[in-house]
Amino acid sequence: MLWKPIPAAKRVYELRDIIFSTPSEEERIKAGKELFRLQAENLWVIGTVAQTPTPFVYSKRLGNISIAEKKNYYTINVLEAAEQWFFEE
Repeated sequence: MLWKPIPAAKRVYELRDIIFSTPSEEERIKAGKELFRLQAENLWVIGTVAQTPTPFVYSKRLGNISIAEKKNYYTINVLEAAEQWFFEE
């Protein structure tokens, strides 16, 4: 069975694309505010335990993930920009 995402979830991805691709700071801020509003209105995750490790298996050749490493945050989320990762030779 194929499940379609709810409209709010689809909008999150649209806003993500706007934030990453729009040169206008005003439009990015507007999209960011809407994104935060959607996340506040749609409680997709209830965090009952803080700072639990989440395994994220990746190759040491994978580049552009240093920010995740510095924060000890090893999971992929909507703003992670995984399409900008690359493999080093």
